[in-house]
Amino acid sequence: MADGDDNLDLRILGVDAGDEIAGARRISLKTTRGAISIVLHASESATRAAVCVSGALGGLDGPALLYARMGAEMPRRGIAVARVDYRAPNDFSECLLDALAAVAFLKGTSYRRVALIGHSFGGAVAINTGTLNPVVVAVIAIASQLAGAQVVNELAPKPLLLIHGTADEIIAR
Repeated sequence: MADGDDNLDLRILGVDAGDEIAGARRISLKTTRGAISIVLHASESATRAAVCVSGALGGLDGPALLYARMGAEMPRRGIAVARVDYRAPNDFSECLLDALAAVAFLKGTSYRRVALIGHSFGGAVAINTGTLNPVVVAVIAIASQLAGAQVVNELAPKPLLLIHGTADEIIAR
């Protein structure tokens, strides 16, 4: 983990399934460190999923509502989408635990291959998560921050797609 704290522990104690709205179900993972909110866009009989994590402020939608749009489209292509909202936004270790819990939840519900997608702060969270869980088969980092991403070489041989525009006035400086 980026901050060197290897003593963090989180266990999933239960799952509360909430309302289904437009094909997406709100899920609350009850954990030893608090509830993690997920919006799951399931895909019938799919074994692949994408876990989407946002920037330091958290949230479910990603840049330009990208994650919500993926949730509407990808299940039709046989890929479920889980949008994760952090319990403690901007706390790298806690956000990493949230992403790991989301992957563990998906593995426990029949998804065998997971891609991690992270934006900004979430790019570093996705990279770290990808190094720690064999269910993660690929990582996509959109305008990823560098802090926390220094373990990127540990992803190999998993594929990594880095997306970053030249007009970024915050991260590209």
